[in-house]
Amino acid sequence: MMLPAEAAELLFGRLAACLGPSALDIGSGSGFLAAEIAARGVRFELTDVEDWRQVSIPGSTFTVASATALPHASGSVGGVHIARVLFHIAEWRTALAEIARVLAPGGRLCLSLGWPLYTGALRELSNAFYDRASEAGLPRDDVRADISGPDQIAASLTDLGLIAEDPIEVSGSLMITPREVIADCVAVADRWRPGQDRGSLPSLGDDVLASSGLPADTPVPQPRTIRYLIFRHP
Repeated sequence: MMLPAEAAELLFGRLAACLGPSALDIGSGSGFLAAEIAARGVRFELTDVEDWRQVSIPGSTFTVASATALPHASGSVGGVHIARVLFHIAEWRTALAEIARVLAPGGRLCLSLGWPLYTGALRELSNAFYDRASEAGLPRDDVRADISGPDQIAASLTDLGLIAEDPIEVSGSLMITPREVIADCVAVADRWRPGQDRGSLPSLGDDVLASSGLPADTPVPQPRTIRYLIFRHP
């Protein structure tokens, strides 16, 4: 769960209204985000460099594609959603240019660079798990982009001729246990480099949790703020 139910309904409802009846989801990963938006009435074409999907989204299609070379005609896409992806694309400027190219006139882009999944002791726990996994020869997918922050992205999109609209920002707080943190780190396949055998991750997670000293099933409050830049093709 990304946000409390009421905040999640607000976020995904606003994103669905922004994107319109059909949209392209770039870097779909597990598909969890697209599934939430699709449940509010958006029909998605999902794309990623590998099929990482862990959920089924009725009415959606999937295409293996790079964000830097989208297989779509210019002006053919009614809306574009991309979240927690751009930092993993070295040629991120090319990806933005591709988005601007395929967006239809009046179509909107909903873009989020991401948000911290955990804070405080739970962030330390997740970092300890990823460090242990890396030491065991299972590194996470790399951050490849030289992005300074959302202002740089906004400036690039403006240079590409897109028009900034009011961003979408929703906050809330979740109660999450250390055990749930480890389970999430293990389960989400698209956080890892492609082609790795991740079969040892559950036992690594158990070891990290046991050595952390944290009460495994005691919930910890975790504040989250999720922010999307919204841009429209003129």
